[in-house]
Amino acid sequence: MINIKALIKIKTFNTHFAYISSMRIFLVFLFCLFTSLGNSQNLRIAQKYYDDGEMEKAILSFEELYQKDKSKSQVIIGLAKCYRQTDRLDEAIDILQKGYKNNPKNVEFLLETAVTFNIGKKKAQTKEYVDQVLEFLEKNPEKSNYIARIFQSYNMLNPAIVCFKITMQNNPSLNYNYEIGQMYGELGNYSNMFDSYIDYMLERPDRIMTVKRRLDEFITEDSQNEANIQFRRILLKKNQKRPDIFYNELLSWLYIQQKEFK
Repeated sequence: MINIKALIKIKTFNTHFAYISSMRIFLVFLFCLFTSLGNSQNLRIAQKYYDDGEMEKAILSFEELYQKDKSKSQVIIGLAKCYRQTDRLDEAIDILQKGYKNNPKNVEFLLETAVTFNIGKKKAQTKEYVDQVLEFLEKNPEKSNYIARIFQSYNMLNPAIVCFKITMQNNPSLNYNYEIGQMYGELGNYSNMFDSYIDYMLERPDRIMTVKRRLDEFITEDSQNEANIQFRRILLKKNQKRPDIFYNELLSWLYIQQKEFK
């Protein structure tokens, strides 16, 4: 004969047990949620100190977050930047290398290490880490545009140029020849600067006047000016390789700048 009272007790016990288990899960969830929110708030505070130039406060805030979680990339990179701002380059490199060791898929650790060595004027180590970043981007080109912008922001123009070129190879619809031309100009590489600007104008005729204003900074009335010679030479070379009336129009513009109206 079925013991009804026993079944009721068992059912009541199971219901109560399920309720307790649910409450425990809910409480754990709330704890994790509030912890996460607290950490996010503290991260924003640390970043605000950094942005405001209050480095000592920023370092203390980031170090506290780092002690709680040594795997969070935002915290590691934020702390490394603080160390860089206070000339503690070795400490910055140390935590970045540890971060990369724990998370080798995060190229930002390599990037920030390269930047740190570059700030310390250690050319060999800078090149080593820049090469690692570029090697990573060859396999993961979707991140090349982002990395290019960071290199550019730190005035590391040669690797920035390479990253922009990887971006264009990966997505031919994108055109960064204007930015590349600007960087070549800053490096004093007239030949590649003009080459990039010309390619940009060819693809973006609506931007010709913008680029010409940039060219005015280099082209002079003197036909023997080195920049004039380079510009003319590149135009003639491109026109021989692939004739286009566009190159003749730019040659005409060059001659007008040189007051050679005939």
